[in-house]
Amino acid sequence: MSQGDSIRGHFTLFGFPVRVHPLFWVISLLFGASGLGSTWTSEALLAVGLWVLVVFVSILWHELGHAFAMRRFGYAPFILLHGMGGATAWGAGPARPSPKVRVIVSLAGPFFGFALGGVVFAASLLIAEDAHWAVRQFVRAMIWVNVGWGACNLVPMLPWDGGQALHGALDHFTGGKGLRPTAVITIATAAIIAGLVLWLLPGDFWPLLLCALSVAIAVRALRAPAPAAEGAAVDAPATAAPDDPREALAQARRMLERAGDAKQLTQAILWRGAAAEWGEVGQRLAEAVAPQAGSPTQRALALELAAWCHLLGGDPRAADEAARRMRPTHDPSPILAALIAAANGRAEEALAAARDADDEAEADARRLLEAWALATLGRFEEAVDAASERAPAAFVDAALFHAGAFDAAAALGAALFARFGDAEDAYNTACSHARAGRIEEGLDWLARAVDAGYDDLAHLEQDDDLAPVRALEAYGALRARLEP
Repeated sequence: MSQGDSIRGHFTLFGFPVRVHPLFWVISLLFGASGLGSTWTSEALLAVGLWVLVVFVSILWHELGHAFAMRRFGYAPFILLHGMGGATAWGAGPARPSPKVRVIVSLAGPFFGFALGGVVFAASLLIAEDAHWAVRQFVRAMIWVNVGWGACNLVPMLPWDGGQALHGALDHFTGGKGLRPTAVITIATAAIIAGLVLWLLPGDFWPLLLCALSVAIAVRALRAPAPAAEGAAVDAPATAAPDDPREALAQARRMLERAGDAKQLTQAILWRGAAAEWGEVGQRLAEAVAPQAGSPTQRALALELAAWCHLLGGDPRAADEAARRMRPTHDPSPILAALIAAANGRAEEALAAARDADDEAEADARRLLEAWALATLGRFEEAVDAASERAPAAFVDAALFHAGAFDAAAALGAALFARFGDAEDAYNTACSHARAGRIEEGLDWLARAVDAGYDDLAHLEQDDDLAPVRALEAYGALRARLEP
């Protein structure tokens, strides 16, 4: 998809959107340059460049291991490379992965790295002894990062892959109550590692910092309420809910406020990016806080907040149930009602609820929901009208594409292009047609994008969405138009 549409990533690889945070490059460069001192020769700069390349390729490959495993189980993952390494979000799919799935996904990343390290080691056996020093250094770094770092990542400490795999395994054997023993094992393991580092590697602060991070996460997990039933615990809750219902409600409101305004929350929910810790907070509000509420208004507030949390946790049915329990004394806010209907596939109801919202602070969220509902109902010109601007309509187009509704995304993209004439909309429409199997139409829309000013040949050549279009014989002539 289009590089200019940030919600789809900076680029796609094997169909996975990938974003690279600027801090990833900064931290990689700092690590690479840490041993140079004042020796800034051309060879030293080449060594730093090789190190950054190794880190980028290896961490991306590691995250691809997680992503392929997630895709195998029905998810649409998204990869982010950040200052501390990388992360792969589950994306759209089943609301809560089972413990077994979580174990497999957690282990897939390190073992992908081991496989790559093994291939590089086997290839190194064929390299001549007098090969250029840069080649030898590249090989050593690839083996170390993929095998050495991969092994360290399997240490049973949260939040690393070994800790996540242990959490999933213990959830499987304890009926969803594996978080607390995982936290205890994390603290014990961190203490052992910190002691060994202080004894064997005095002055090496980096492992100690990682151990401290793991201990902080484990302590927070131990303070969290225990899950009520099997499958309830997926990850550590974002925060522990206090026993006082009023304080629990205030804390939940602060959490949602920190998560963003109505527009940002609406985008997150329409994108269906599940974050399991929100579901646990929603469950706590609905099952523990609401029954203790001192008045119908306080009870309704607890259930409304629970519904928001369940939506952010990727469980629209639980959100629907929380909203139903608010009645007959209260109704959910119109934006919440619209989001619940949208997440449960009730487009007409979502449209009606969105149009009932008259709070000016929620105007952007209302436009997004109206555009989504109208596009889902096949009323694409009205969807563009409801959005009133290109950006919200383009987001809805991206959300439809992300959800696999390629026909609707193609039709909305065509309406967007007709209205605004933006080359990115034509490009994205080409991607939607290609994903839907209409390859010739994809090529036609790609030509329209080029006519409208699209000129990013590098992105076009590596975009997996358009791989079948690039296989057409006629693509060569179109490609030639973009060559310098």
